[in-house]
Amino acid sequence: MIVRPTYIKLNLDFDAEPNAPSPEISINDSTLILKFLLNPFLWNDVEDDEQAELRFNHVLKYRLGGPGSDNFSDFRYYNKGIDNYGFYQLKNSNWTKDFPLDEKVISREPNSENDIFKHYIFFFRDNTFECVAEGFKFVRTGKIIKFEQTIITSIEDTDVLGQPKPSHPRPGKKSKWSFIVLPIIGLGILYAIWSSIFGDNRATFYYPDGKTVESRGDFNQEGVGVGRHTYYYFNGLRKHEMNFDDSGNLHGEYLNWNEDGTLIGSKNYTHGVKNGDSKEWDDSGNLIRHTMYHNDSLVQKIK
Repeated sequence: MIVRPTYIKLNLDFDAEPNAPSPEISINDSTLILKFLLNPFLWNDVEDDEQAELRFNHVLKYRLGGPGSDNFSDFRYYNKGIDNYGFYQLKNSNWTKDFPLDEKVISREPNSENDIFKHYIFFFRDNTFECVAEGFKFVRTGKIIKFEQTIITSIEDTDVLGQPKPSHPRPGKKSKWSFIVLPIIGLGILYAIWSSIFGDNRATFYYPDGKTVESRGDFNQEGVGVGRHTYYYFNGLRKHEMNFDDSGNLHGEYLNWNEDGTLIGSKNYTHGVKNGDSKEWDDSGNLIRHTMYHNDSLVQKIK
């Protein structure tokens, strides 16, 4: 009987930045530290460009490479129920035999009867991290990575999504277009035809108890989140609600609630770029911050 691998979602209270997470790896003996930028769009207490770490202990091997979100379905254990920006433990995988050939070995493999090692997967936008280790610890370092701000002086200073072209590319972010326009247009037309006939895949994710809904959202055939996505607290009330365009970029209003159901955050995006009002309320519903953004830049502090 063939046992299929199963996923256990581990990032229930954090997410990597969806556009440029900038993963970095450092090794100290058998400990591996994976640094990446946190997602400020999902969590109100996360600052822009804030870094976190996953510290894996007693690591046997690891890799950081393809696939990325554009070919997410090429992953050898691909499952339509997984999130292409998620961090998972993969149970019942055959890592002793099919770990990618570009692996980097840190220490020797255990005997076959040793089952204390776990297979971890973290899907980022442009690549996938895998490692085999005894365990891990998540740490918010609180470090803010500062990037040089670019002032737009003409349309030539913006990229295809209307965002500033950085004079010093952001770590992990490609400074050149990673796609060709015409094939993308063709794929978009094909996707529109397919979607009109079959529709997207509505996925539901659950907390570790397997019964309580953690999130719901639509995904296209490449596994990219599109349309409305809603995240829930364990008590069933909404935590976050957001919309994505057909390319998987945040688009429209982004809302946050506390565990009592009080609205505590509201942001607006245009195809992945923060634009318009951004508001925060305390747990009693009192407005505590009100700012305005244009093309991801803060232009006015109203409160």
